[in-house]
Amino acid sequence: MSDYTKAEALRADIIRLMAVEKALDEEFQALPEGSAEAASTASAAIQIADQIRRLEVELWAVGCDRPLKQTANN
Repeated sequence: MSDYTKAEALRADIIRLMAVEKALDEEFQALPEGSAEAASTASAAIQIADQIRRLEVELWAVGCDRPLKQTANN
């Protein structure tokens, strides 16, 4: 797999996970504060954020991180 192809796949994964993270945040905001559901949702959002950061590091290691900065602004 070329670096470009790998970077494109990583970008797609990051964008997908960012959408999941946003949905979890919206769900969290709608849940009662201190509830078990809110805690579970927050934990899931943290795990997704960690996955995003790992993929960003991998994308940076591939050397194709510039387009990521453009998508992050959208």
